Amino acid sequence: MKKLSNLFLALLFLGCVTASARAENLSEPERTIQLGFSKVFKKEPRYVFYFLKHLDRWYLQLTPAHKKFILLNAKELKVGTKIENEEKSHGQHVRHLYTVTKFDQGAGVFQMESPVSRIVVWGIFRLQNKSDLTIRLKDNGDGTYFMTADLRLIFASKADKDKAVFFKADQIWQKHMDEEMTKAVFIVESLSGIEEDL
Repeated sequence: MKKLSNLFLALLFLGCVTASARAENLSEPERTIQLGFSKVFKKEPRYVFYFLKHLDRWYLQLTPAHKKFILLNAKELKVGTKIENEEKSHGQHVRHLYTVTKFDQGAGVFQMESPVSRIVVWGIFRLQNKSDLTIRLKDNGDGTYFMTADLRLIFASKADKDKAVFFKADQIWQKHMDEEMTKAVFIVESLSGIEEDL
């Protein structure tokens, strides 16, 4: 009986290791939650990029869920700027260490990435993922601009992604993104008299 139970435990362990290894080898899209936001507005891209350049001025105002946004190695956002960021929303606490990887007003692209983001759900469950946010602007040719914001949460394994979905992380963070981006657009649309060049 003891040999049978040891064999069962060994097979169970081997099954867990194999399942974990298979999960680790899944392609990035299979481990990713993608969130999005889009909006048409009338302000020129220079206003959006002014807002992004000085995001630390407004970040905590975008939603009460924003708790920290500290520039670590620069006084404004530009390629290479590192940001310590913390957010809490509906029982989920997230910490990022973002780096701005693209800041190109001419191409209408802004991107920042966090190689390791830590999520704590209800103070108990812990998950890790890579996060990247990309904002794109497109001229509609009629005096308006189309903005898209894409946030990708790339988990280490499909099991971690499944846990995040089970805890409704996708729904919670989509609602959070809608709130913060709606407020960001409102702030951009209210900007006037920008004097500095980007």
